[in-house]
Amino acid sequence: MELLFESLKKEYDFILIEGAALNFYADSKELSQFAEGIFVVFAADSALTEIDNESMKFISELKEKNHGVILNKVLTENINS
Repeated sequence: MELLFESLKKEYDFILIEGAALNFYADSKELSQFAEGIFVVFAADSALTEIDNESMKFISELKEKNHGVILNKVLTENINS
């Protein structure tokens, strides 16, 4: 994977990779070692669980790679309220 990403960096300014849900699969944890930055995506229509907290702890331990959270499934009527 490292060689693949190094060759892609020569060609592209940005490489976006979607990983499997961090809560249920280790794939995203494995990919995180090759990433320069990570965004976590949460659904606005779901409550946080204990496993979400464990995943957030893992992401926070990545320090400078942690670039924040994206909230999806936000109802438009809840924006700016």
